[in-house]
Parts: sequence; C-alpha cells; structure tokens
Amino acid sequence: MLTSRSGPSLYLSIVRQLLLRVNCLTVFVVRWDPEQMDSQWLNQAAALHTSYYHAQIIFHNPFPFMRRSTAPNSTGNGDSGWAGFSNNQAQAFAICINAAHACSRILAAQMEHHAGGRVYPIQVPGAFTSAMTLLVNLWIAKKSSGGMQPVGHSSVIADIRTCMDAVKRVEAVWDSAGRTW
Repeated sequence: MLTSRSGPSLYLSIVRQLLLRVNCLTVFVVRWDPEQMDSQWLNQAAALHTSYYHAQIIFHNPFPFMRRSTAPNSTGNGDSGWAGFSNNQAQAFAICINAAHACSRILAAQMEHHAGGRVYPIQVPGAFTSAMTLLVNLWIAKKSSGGMQPVGHSSVIADIRTCMDAVKRVEAVWDSAGRTW
C-alpha cells in the first residue's frame, strides 16, 4: 500500500495512518472527563490524552517550519513570517496550536483536581512541546502584527504558564524534568 509512494506523500500517508490509529485508541479506550471523581482514572486519562496531543504536535511539526522556496509576500530578508507557509503548512500549524491548547487544558484540569497537583513524568514531553509550540505561535503572531499584542495574548500566556507549572511539579520527582525548565 505504501510502496507506490515516496517522499512527502509517503510521509503524509504514514502520518495520517498513525493519527487515525492513535485517535481510535484515545477515543474508544479512555474518554477525557475533567469532572471524573476517580483520581486514578483521571490521571490515566490525562496521561493518555496528553500523550495523544503531544503525538499530534510531533506528527504535524515538520510541516509548519519548512519554508516555501518562493514566498509571495516575502520582505526579501529571508524572514517572511506567515507568507512563507503554504496552505498545508498553515493547517498543520493550526493543528499543532490546537493540540497544544488542549494539552494545556488537560494539565490544568489534572493539577486542579489534586491538591498536590500530581502530574506524571510521561506528561513532561507533551507539556514542554506544547509550551514551545504556543511560544512560537505567540512570536509569529506578534511579528506579523507589527509588534502589537496579538488577540488572545493573555490566554496563550496562561496556557504556557500551565505547561511550565506542570513541568515544575514533576521536577521534584523526576530530575530530567529540570532540564526542560
């Protein structure tokens, strides 16, 4: 099935298949319910869904940061902002941003549910990647708005802080988390 494709089309096909299978697992095995009363179930669901959104960011990540060779709105300095994105890259970047926001909301609900704010070490890569994705989004939005504060700036900053808090809470248990802090 995949042998007839090569290059980017092969990569896109593999990404679609992986996301489809991970999506089936996430939707049918454990549903995310932030109001879950059972702490163990909530933590397991949060860990699974955080990993799912992290996988979404990783699978779509190569696309938004590749520049087109000819950007119609390029300023000529090699730094064309949104103009350097093709439609597919912009869509992939939007998926990354939405996954990062979802990951942050899951972490916030999980930390709010527990008095100690327990987060598992397996969630650190998702929290870190989500924070970095949101920072890049904020940087691009600020750059494309001429240095003005972009719309939704405070909610993006709040999501970044949530991800940073999650990493900080795991640092006491898992030394490697401190490397991302």
